[in-house]
Amino acid sequence: MREEIKMIGSKLDDWYAMFIKMLPNILLAIAVSVGVYFLSKGIKIIFQKYLLAKWDNKELKAIFAKVLQIVIISFGLLFALSIVNLDKTVTSILAGVGIAGIAVGFAFQDIAANFISGLFMASNKPFTIGDVIDTGAISGTVKQLKLRTTVVRTFQGNDVIIPNNQIFQNPLINYSSSPERRIDLDVGVSYGSNLSQVTQLTVEAIKTLEGIMQDKPIEVFYNEFGGSSINFTVRFWTANTHASNFVLLKSQAVEAIKTKYDEHQIDIPFPIRTLDLSKSKEILESLNNEKAS
Repeated sequence: MREEIKMIGSKLDDWYAMFIKMLPNILLAIAVSVGVYFLSKGIKIIFQKYLLAKWDNKELKAIFAKVLQIVIISFGLLFALSIVNLDKTVTSILAGVGIAGIAVGFAFQDIAANFISGLFMASNKPFTIGDVIDTGAISGTVKQLKLRTTVVRTFQGNDVIIPNNQIFQNPLINYSSSPERRIDLDVGVSYGSNLSQVTQLTVEAIKTLEGIMQDKPIEVFYNEFGGSSINFTVRFWTANTHASNFVLLKSQAVEAIKTKYDEHQIDIPFPIRTLDLSKSKEILESLNNEKAS
């Protein structure tokens, strides 16, 4: 019993001696940890202020700054552990983090891809809140940009949640990125129309619209001889890129062209089919003979 007590006492003495020996390193490690913590907070604040002029999304900005702070603290703690000669512990932690990172990466690769895509989009700003975009499958106004998803309100009033990775990897049209937008309108007139007059009247009709850019030319291009009409495209520009106004101006253009054509007896023909009935008499006689027989 006495020997066991002596062994315990000896062990405690060894630990105490080791503690006294390691005390400067322990105090230094604590000081490093505290210093890194306050340093990370300062860097976080500076980082947020730096991003303030570039990112409009406060949620993304705060989360990205928080991630940076966590990374700094993590490296600081690992350095503090190495000060107290816990190298093996540090190695084990790094190995565990690596294995866990690989496992989490495989399990949540879609979530991670959407998260990273959201950060890139917040940084590069291919669009901002309120912009009108077309992703190929969805068209509408951007309402929210979150970490993993973007919310787009369609022109029908529906909110569509799109994964950021889908937007990031596919072509995107931002109609609001330019202060001007071109409207292409397809029209057809009858074959008996005077095309020079058609061009003149079309340009006059478009010029009466409010909202078009007067410094941009109104262009008329004849495309083809259609089945019942000569088809052409009229192009003009507007400085108002909002979707609803764009659609309204296009509708007004159709109305103005139709009114102008009616005033000058220019026809927009219905589809016409020509039937060859030159042999209809012979066919009818043949059918009647078959019935009689």
